Amino acid sequence: MSGSKEQSHLKLILVGLLIAGLFEIIFIRFDELLFNGIAALVCLFYGYKNYATMTGKIVLWVGLFFAVSGLISLFVVRAIIFILLLLFLLHYLQKRREPAEIKPSFEGSQEANFVTVHGPVSSRLFGNQSTPEEIYEWDDINVGVGFGDVVMDLSNTVLPKEESIIAIRTIAGNVEILIPYDIGVKLSHTALYGTVRLFDQEKREIRNQQIAYKTEGYEESSSRVKIVTSIGAGSIVVRRV
Repeated sequence: MSGSKEQSHLKLILVGLLIAGLFEIIFIRFDELLFNGIAALVCLFYGYKNYATMTGKIVLWVGLFFAVSGLISLFVVRAIIFILLLLFLLHYLQKRREPAEIKPSFEGSQEANFVTVHGPVSSRLFGNQSTPEEIYEWDDINVGVGFGDVVMDLSNTVLPKEESIIAIRTIAGNVEILIPYDIGVKLSHTALYGTVRLFDQEKREIRNQQIAYKTEGYEESSSRVKIVTSIGAGSIVVRRV
């Protein structure tokens, strides 16, 4: 019963905040929020269409700033954030009072030894990066990048006689992968907005699509690389060196 009552009270609070938010938008701050919203939409649309240029990137961030500042300026949004933080704090304090006791059991096994892998590129939130210009030791790549470009040159390493893996996920940025001629390539790429250029093919735009590509004789290649990329906004280029 107490759980259902708490849910009913929470629903009433959310409905009340929604009504208060609509009242604030329509009767108190309509003109201000209308200007803010139009400015945000124009900047976001222009930045989205021209993201490949530096101006497009800057305008997109300006649009995001307008949108976020407009939302945070609303009393109802600040109230919801405060309530969520309060609920999180109460939940945390309750867990501290009644800590869960976990007793792991290892039967017939030994503890695993974990090794930190330092590859030629790494996961990071901001910044461009590339593989070293000198010879480097190969290890499969699995990284997540927030905002920045990634360039991988596989001509400066020796791939094993098996399938190697390159997995790159970015929010916004460009990915370029340089591959020697004797290496088989298999690609699976997903993007919300961007372009793709594979070897000597023409550059093509993609919008919320997934594409797949495989070189002829991939399975029979002595050395081959499987590329899995996911980009929010940006381009991918795969070419031979």
